[in-house]
Amino acid sequence: MDRTAQLTARPAQHEIAYDPPTGPQATASLHVRAAEVLEANWTGTSTVPSRNLYPHQWSWDSAFIAIGLRHISPLRAQTELETLLAAQWADGRLPHIVFNPSVPLDAYFPSPDFWRSSTAGRAAGAPRTVQTSGIVQPPVHALAAWLVHRADPGLSRARGFLARLHPRLAAWHRYLLHRRDLGGAGLVSVVHPWEQGMDNSPCWDAPLARITPAPARSFRRADLDHGAPEDRPTDLDYGRYVRLAADYRDGGYRDGAGGGHGRAGRG
Repeated sequence: MDRTAQLTARPAQHEIAYDPPTGPQATASLHVRAAEVLEANWTGTSTVPSRNLYPHQWSWDSAFIAIGLRHISPLRAQTELETLLAAQWADGRLPHIVFNPSVPLDAYFPSPDFWRSSTAGRAAGAPRTVQTSGIVQPPVHALAAWLVHRADPGLSRARGFLARLHPRLAAWHRYLLHRRDLGGAGLVSVVHPWEQGMDNSPCWDAPLARITPAPARSFRRADLDHGAPEDRPTDLDYGRYVRLAADYRDGGYRDGAGGGHGRAGRG
């Protein structure tokens, strides 16, 4: 038997890890369960990714949630994006977390008292009526807004949905174009691994190794209360995340050569 025949004749070494059920009933069941999750995580103005681990509003999570919500309630999908964009800073940035004031401070870290957006972000135009983080996430919001509009154009026009969101979305993209193109090559700079959406990727190992971690006693990780430690970042990596965020905050959330003490990489 030649080598090709041996390979093709070799029995499977692994069982299928995930084989979703098929058919109309299975599809309907998945849709119902997905809708139930969205309903359970709805706060009245936005949707939390997780009631325990992520109990606030996250930027690109809300964009993807709105894309899903448009199939259930276009009005709620519009409200999701409107709530997020209402927390936009005057410099155009869309913060990656909008904090719910009814959630206890110790339920999530870094909490509002760490980011200090209304004070540390004052020069950058952070809102005074809501607390946010100071970093951002990928700009998927314009696509989400368009898909939500297409789900019910009549409702969208009646509420002025796109007309109201367009200036904010344009400002968001201008922020990325003019404030975050630090190398001048048309690439958006990433100031923290949490911005990229791939913060646990090994590609961050080398850049993070250059960062002096914040002392372990200077913060308490709330994520370990809800997730298995082996599935979460190490304490050493978390200390480096905290150091980067604190330096950016202490630099007044300024972008460019004068903002913060270090950058973890580019994206």
